[in-house]
Amino acid sequence: MKRRTIGQILKANPSWNYLSGRTTPGDQEESNVSNSCGNNSSPNMEMTRKEMGGSVKKSKIAMKMIQSMYKNAHAKEECVLEDLETGQDCWDANEGLKEGVNLSFDEFLTGLNLDPERLHALDGKGASFLHHAAKAGRKDLVDYLVDRGLDINEVDEEGSTPLHWAVESGQAKIINALIGMGAKTNILNKLKMAPLHLACEINGVDAIEAICRQPDCEINIRGEFGQVPIHYCAMKDNLEAAKKLIEFSPMLCMSDNNGVYPIHCAATHASRKVLDILLTEGKNLGYTREALLNQKDKEKCTALHSAVNGGSEDAVAMCLEYGACLDIQQDNKCTPLHLACGQGALRIVEIMLSNYKTENTLEMQDIEMMTPLHKAAMFDHIDVVKYLLEQGADMDAEDIENRTPLLLAASKRAWRSARHLLSKGANLFVTDAESRNVLHIAIIHGGNIKELKVFANTQDTFASLLNERDSHGCTPMHYATQRGNIVCVESLIDLGATVNLKNKAKQSPLHFAARYGRLNSIKRLLDSKIGPNIINDTDGEGMTALHIAALFGHQKVVQLLLLRGALLHKDYKGRTPFHLAAMGGYKETMDILYSTHGHLLDQTDDCGNAPILLAAQEGQITAVTYLLDHGAAVDIVNCAGDGIMDIVFDTHNKDVAIAIVLHKRWDELLICTMSDTNPIARLIQHMPDVFTKVLDRCQTVSDLEPGHPEYWRRYDFKYLQIPVKCRRKWLKDYSVLYPLPTLNAMVKYNRVELLSHPVSIKYLDMKWKAYGAMMHTLYTSIYLVFLAILTSFVCTTDPRPHHNVSMTGHPDLHIKRNALTDFQYICVIIIIFYCGVNIIKEFLQLSQQKWRYFIDPTNYMEWALYITSAMFVGPFLIQDDTPTTHSQWVFGAFAIFFAWFNLLLYQQKVGSIGIYVVMFLQILKTLVRVMFVFMILEVAFAMSFYILMKQEDNNAFDRPQYAVMRVMTMMMGELDYLNSFVRPIYDDNDYTQHYSEIALIFLLALCVLLPILLMNLLIGLAVGDIAAVQRDAQLKRLAMQVEQYTDVETRLPFSFIERVDKDFVTLYPNKQLGWMIKNCMHLVTTISAEEEQEQRSASSEFSPGHFQGEVAKLKRKLKDMSGMMDKQYELMRLVVQKMEIRSEADEKDEGTCEDALMMRPRSARLNLSQVVRLATMKGKASPVQKRLRPDSAGRNSRPGSADRLSPSSVISTLSSQGSTSPLKVILPAEPSF
Repeated sequence: MKRRTIGQILKANPSWNYLSGRTTPGDQEESNVSNSCGNNSSPNMEMTRKEMGGSVKKSKIAMKMIQSMYKNAHAKEECVLEDLETGQDCWDANEGLKEGVNLSFDEFLTGLNLDPERLHALDGKGASFLHHAAKAGRKDLVDYLVDRGLDINEVDEEGSTPLHWAVESGQAKIINALIGMGAKTNILNKLKMAPLHLACEINGVDAIEAICRQPDCEINIRGEFGQVPIHYCAMKDNLEAAKKLIEFSPMLCMSDNNGVYPIHCAATHASRKVLDILLTEGKNLGYTREALLNQKDKEKCTALHSAVNGGSEDAVAMCLEYGACLDIQQDNKCTPLHLACGQGALRIVEIMLSNYKTENTLEMQDIEMMTPLHKAAMFDHIDVVKYLLEQGADMDAEDIENRTPLLLAASKRAWRSARHLLSKGANLFVTDAESRNVLHIAIIHGGNIKELKVFANTQDTFASLLNERDSHGCTPMHYATQRGNIVCVESLIDLGATVNLKNKAKQSPLHFAARYGRLNSIKRLLDSKIGPNIINDTDGEGMTALHIAALFGHQKVVQLLLLRGALLHKDYKGRTPFHLAAMGGYKETMDILYSTHGHLLDQTDDCGNAPILLAAQEGQITAVTYLLDHGAAVDIVNCAGDGIMDIVFDTHNKDVAIAIVLHKRWDELLICTMSDTNPIARLIQHMPDVFTKVLDRCQTVSDLEPGHPEYWRRYDFKYLQIPVKCRRKWLKDYSVLYPLPTLNAMVKYNRVELLSHPVSIKYLDMKWKAYGAMMHTLYTSIYLVFLAILTSFVCTTDPRPHHNVSMTGHPDLHIKRNALTDFQYICVIIIIFYCGVNIIKEFLQLSQQKWRYFIDPTNYMEWALYITSAMFVGPFLIQDDTPTTHSQWVFGAFAIFFAWFNLLLYQQKVGSIGIYVVMFLQILKTLVRVMFVFMILEVAFAMSFYILMKQEDNNAFDRPQYAVMRVMTMMMGELDYLNSFVRPIYDDNDYTQHYSEIALIFLLALCVLLPILLMNLLIGLAVGDIAAVQRDAQLKRLAMQVEQYTDVETRLPFSFIERVDKDFVTLYPNKQLGWMIKNCMHLVTTISAEEEQEQRSASSEFSPGHFQGEVAKLKRKLKDMSGMMDKQYELMRLVVQKMEIRSEADEKDEGTCEDALMMRPRSARLNLSQVVRLATMKGKASPVQKRLRPDSAGRNSRPGSADRLSPSSVISTLSSQGSTSPLKVILPAEPSF
């Protein structure tokens, strides 16, 4: 950028010369004087001292303005500055506005003359010169800026007006001036604060007086949350502001949106001075101190409640000193003493109870019937508990759940308070609403009951608590085993607790331990004196501990119980532990039980359900696969007659069905189920995806390369057709066999993806080659004979001489009916016979198909053929002299058309030819629909040409029906432009083409709309839909083939079908056939050559055998990895034991907690990685926790993929750093009592 000195700038800008004391450019004389001032060349032009002083003063003003507005504190005439013309783009409004208001008024005006647009400039916060002038207390600038048109109520980005800025800076004069100029006092900024709120908050006494003296001032204007100015005084304890505000008589008892009064704010924020003046002024206004102190907000809190919540001892003391009621209650019936005890504010409690306690203060109860001692005990405020007991609080008071402070402290893990209550003689035998004593509650929450015994009076007194039952019939031992508290289990056994007591569900502590997987607790129970006697105890459902452990998949517990001699009893439903493990899908547990007792695999319960049936019913894929792998019987049915596939269908377990199909025994299972029932139809109806996998497994390929000459593909049809033995059985039982049930089910349920499967296509191809081609050839041959005879008869008979009425009313008699030759007569007899037989056949089909007969349009075509043929040749059988009639030959024309058209329809079911026929019919339907719409346009043109060209010599538009036909031919391109339009114009006959111009206009419109637009539309529809039409045609043709073969097999003998059917087809696509045979096969096959090539490429890319091999490899790798992890886990456990580090058996047993067990499904179990992740989240000293990143709320978030550790590395890290046992970190102990 060009840089110049100030002198150069002023020289280049004469209009700015007044800044340096020079004259304007218009005054040449004064300009010359000014220019000669520097060199003193002429005495006459010398400036006076006074003029020189004024010039210097103006120069200083200009320099100061440049320094402030261009942020250059070192600007001199010699310095280099930015060009002033571009200086306004570099001007910093933030600094310029702040420093501009600090200049003198003359300096400010001089600076504005540099650029008048800067008058409306805004800084980064949206503040203008007026905001800064108000803040700086520059009344002269405020007056000038308002006169120049600046909005006095303009707001910055925070919503503050200049009045807000003046109040904030304490400029009382500016406040009066702004209000006098029309500034509004009720504008709220974004903090919902008016200027008066701001003045009260900053204790601006002068600002309050200036604002409140205005006549239109709203003294009780509401701000944030509906608070009035006196609320802000109370929150900040601004006594002077409150006094000044009270001088203008505000409402001292106005509440905000939450019902909070100013006295609440004063008490909450410990504003003693404002609280005192509020009480004093309230008394002057006629309010008693009690009424003011007892004012309640929406939660019915008084000022004393608010003071306690604020934690101010002075505010509490002052409220009590002024007469606040100590026993007043809020919505939840909590007194201020309840709040103070809950907070553990001992000093406040002492203030309340020292001089203001009443008889009922310590016995007051909240909505849950808790006393202040309950509140202090539940939050373990031991100092408050001691003080309340010294003041005489009842330590045995009960809440709404019959809990004393001792029980409540135990339930909230307030162990210090519980111990102190016991030491002071709290009732040890009290129970809560569920009849739980202190031992129940302490054990449930992880307490150590050994310490409780210290405070018991006698051994017998404490022993009576050991076997006490709650409302569920559970003893403390039940909860100790449920929670896995090993210390409590040992203590209870040592103190003499009975280990075999049962609850109301007939469950003993051993059952509880087995349910939650407490391995070490079970060891302690079995090691007791009566341990061998309780191992096979049953509960209310006849289940032993082994049943329960198997039901919940605790494999270690199952293994321990089997080693200790647990027997394999059956429960009351006849189920063994193996049944229950299969229901839960616990593969490891099943493996332990099966390795011990191999006869459990196919045992059935009382309902006839084997383990595999129960596993399928529960949707346990792992268990079903395990049972199939170990040879479980698949032909078992329960008492309801349901096999495994029936159960899968009834429960809609698609995943189980897929697992069965993908298993290596899938063939055996499906064949067994098809012996009694046909599950395939239900599979197609409910689970088509599963049956797709069945068909995928029915096609196999060789292991050779796809291009090898011996490469083959095999298609198995055993699931598309009922097995022979099943068909014989059904024929014997029901005397009827519905053919092709699988394919008909596909058609019925519209399973097009199954019908177009390569196996289905090959099956239809097999049917075609077996009998379809023969039947079709026979029927087509008969029809061709009929067609040939009918055609030859039409060709050898002259239709012209027939009976026709002449103009005179007399008939012309030509050839008689008895003039036929012998050949023609034989043809007539054959035609009549063929039509009669087929009419009888149609009646039979009508009786069989009923309403479905009328859906097929082919039936209508056949009826039309037979009726018109009979009407045509029937009269020739009459041997008389009656001539043929006109209508007879009309029937003949229709008959010969229908005959040949039906021949086309017959080809729909023939190999690759039929697809084109079906496509033709589909496109024909589209054409008819389109033409039906455009027929309106054709009639419009026809009627127009009928009016304009009715008189033409060619008679093309002589009648309306002829006009319509002529327009249709013109649409095809037959315009006949010369004969119909050009020559009539030039034939010198005014009668012809009388409306030649209009006719040509209509002709042009017709050419554009019909031949061009309509035909292109039809072509576009045909080309655009050709892929969809071809696909639909293929599927429709397949459905027609299924219907045809079904109809044929219904009439064929079973022995013939049994002889021609094949169970599979093996194809060698690379073997060369003769070209003639190959081409003939393409004509009769059910798939085209392109489809064959597509199937060949698909088969080469996807091989079921290859896919299963890869899956098997992955399964083996996963199994090996799981085994390695288990070995590492066991190795680390042994290392920990050898190092004599405390394991989880010392305090906390392994297993699952009650909440997790209730929330998770049966099949969801924690693997080692999940357990280690649990350790990283719960372990206090876990090294893995160092790698967890805290989120915005301070919680540990899950590490990223780069930060995650494997379970083995976690265990290695724990052991290498010498930390506590990883087993203990995984399940940390509860805090001791």
